[in-house]
Amino acid sequence: MTGYGMIYYSNGSLYSGEVYNGNMHGFGVFTWRNKHKYIGFFKNDLKNGFGVFIWQTKPLEAFVGFWEKGKQNGVGAKVNKGNFTYGIWVNGKKENWLKGEWEVKRCLTPEEVKYEKFLYKNELNTLIKNINV
Repeated sequence: MTGYGMIYYSNGSLYSGEVYNGNMHGFGVFTWRNKHKYIGFFKNDLKNGFGVFIWQTKPLEAFVGFWEKGKQNGVGAKVNKGNFTYGIWVNGKKENWLKGEWEVKRCLTPEEVKYEKFLYKNELNTLIKNINV
């Protein structure tokens, strides 16, 4: 299976997006049975590239940033009660916190710069409003 489609899992999870050789590959949305949601890029069935993970808590909590082989990797922002805390993640673990947008911009790699605006509050709130959370 290659192209765009939806994959329904027996545990109640759902994937909608690009598929390559039967794997989540490209841009897509994965929704777990508990309604947690990841919106972003995949490679070989794993979160890879830029993405937003949203926990279904009240208020919403999220991680917005970069992923590699299914784990947070690179610059990201943890969102809790509307507050953004920026940091650098390596292999799924936070290495250190960054001090504001100027430091975030300094740490982005050239290929990450095109997603820079989504790391900040206004763009993320717009993204969340435009999807079915």
